[in-house]
Amino acid sequence: MSFTDDQILVGTNKGHLLIYKITFNIPPTPAEINLTHSNKYFSKKPILQLDVIPEHKILISLTAGK
Repeated sequence: MSFTDDQILVGTNKGHLLIYKITFNIPPTPAEINLTHSNKYFSKKPILQLDVIPEHKILISLTAGK
């Protein structure tokens, strides 16, 4: 899982990439989390780790296997 300003990027065991948008509300109302994008062809292997370098707009993915 990796975080950007108002998004969460999630890599799955099936190699899918899911992008959720977080909308923060005034307490006591909880934050809203909505799935905005999904890519089931992101990787053929399980995604172990994601990292974002926002100033360069780069997403780094570590996958399992050979």
